[in-house]
Amino acid sequence: MTENVLGTAAGARWGRWIGPALFLLVWFAPTGGLEGNAKLVAGIALWMAVWWVTEAAPLPATSLIPIVMFPLLGVQSIRDVTPNYANHMVFLFFGGFVLALAVEASNLHERVALVVLDTIGSSPRRLVWGFLLVTAGLSMWLSNTATTLMLLPIAAGVVARVEDRRAGSRLFLAVAYGASVGGMATLVGTPPNLVLAGMAPELLPDLPQLTFGGWMLFGLPLVMVLIPILGLRLGRGLAGGRGGSEAIAGARSALGPVTSHEKRAAALFLMTAVAWITRPGFDFGSVHLPGWGELLAHGAIISDAVPAVAAAVLATLLPAGTRDGRRMISWVEVHDGVPW
Repeated sequence: MTENVLGTAAGARWGRWIGPALFLLVWFAPTGGLEGNAKLVAGIALWMAVWWVTEAAPLPATSLIPIVMFPLLGVQSIRDVTPNYANHMVFLFFGGFVLALAVEASNLHERVALVVLDTIGSSPRRLVWGFLLVTAGLSMWLSNTATTLMLLPIAAGVVARVEDRRAGSRLFLAVAYGASVGGMATLVGTPPNLVLAGMAPELLPDLPQLTFGGWMLFGLPLVMVLIPILGLRLGRGLAGGRGGSEAIAGARSALGPVTSHEKRAAALFLMTAVAWITRPGFDFGSVHLPGWGELLAHGAIISDAVPAVAAAVLATLLPAGTRDGRRMISWVEVHDGVPW
């Protein structure tokens, strides 16, 4: 069976539903001497066995189910589960990479970039601001390198058509600086952020836990200060002429209408981002707004790695909505795209 094609085997189609159904059956049905966590572990093991046998999901993706389900169900904390695989911060990074690869596979990131650039305008000064904003926004969630490589061909096409020749180097600098600055906004924006988050509990044990939302409260304002500074500096002295709109409009037209693959990638991305941001609670003066992690009975043993891995598993499981029945992303693409 081709690894990235759905529906090529009846077993895979049925296995996607039978696995979770058997888990629920074991969980809620009366079973001999199994009680509590033992029932949950047995149910998850049965679920995984069905998916492994039927290849309902890629075999490595099925192996990640305990990282999601054990903390959610209170069987083990994320810090107790992940040492059997790797450090728990590795899985936050891994999930972010797979999510980014799923977005790239759908070409959603390029459409977003072109829509923003086309909306902002085509004068050299506006193009500098546009590339800064687009690159920083994408680099918050995608790797700096992937964002830069995706936008460089677009920037090159624009540079070839702008009237002000000084704008060329500044547009390329806007892409480079935007990627570096945008990566500071979120935990998954760039690897050093996760390295710090992983080392902080050991180096500074009294420091509060670095959550995804907590990092954004620090990183996003910093980005919002640096981007205008860069925009003013790089746009200084540029003329208000036109010339880059044809390249942007042509590239946007070549993409065609929005596809089902892009819509599903956008939905998965938004759900994961919301789960990351809203897991911890928020304090507004004397008012505390609880996050979803606080509302769960076992929320204290969950980390941001749980939604990240859940998104990674779903991306390799769900169909892309294309006629050839492909998944949103194949494990081959994950294997080749993640910087192991």
